[in-house]
Amino acid sequence: MLYYDLRFQLKRAVTDSEAMDYGERGYFFDSTDGVPFVTIDVSGGVAAHEALYEAHHKLIADGIEVVRAVPSFVTVSSMADRFGVSRQAAQRWSKDDSFPLPVITDGTSLWYWPEVREWVQSERRKKTFDDCLYPSFGDYTLFNASLLGADTSAA
Repeated sequence: MLYYDLRFQLKRAVTDSEAMDYGERGYFFDSTDGVPFVTIDVSGGVAAHEALYEAHHKLIADGIEVVRAVPSFVTVSSMADRFGVSRQAAQRWSKDDSFPLPVITDGTSLWYWPEVREWVQSERRKKTFDDCLYPSFGDYTLFNASLLGADTSAA
């Protein structure tokens, strides 16, 4: 069975009582710099791009409006935490020529978690608790474009 861990930016923050109610349905809410997010798990025999739409439909059915789907990014510190190594070890990994390139750099380097996980498991033989799947950047791009009403037929 396939298992996806999907995160969405919300149009508005949920109240504590809403979070408790939705939490019973498997939703996890958090915020970063005041921006609200929800994480939802989708399992079954669906492809990654279908998982995004399935999760979105569940959220809409529960009255939760989303702005966009958000890929899972990590910093050096969060890499270290996820693999149980020092920050210095994770920093050394990130300097390796074969390590995935940072996706966004604006004072802090960020990497796409599935790429990091694959590299570390392959190159360093380290395991993590996270064995779920994630959509590709292309899947995120097409999904987010569809939320904006863009024509994605040419993609």
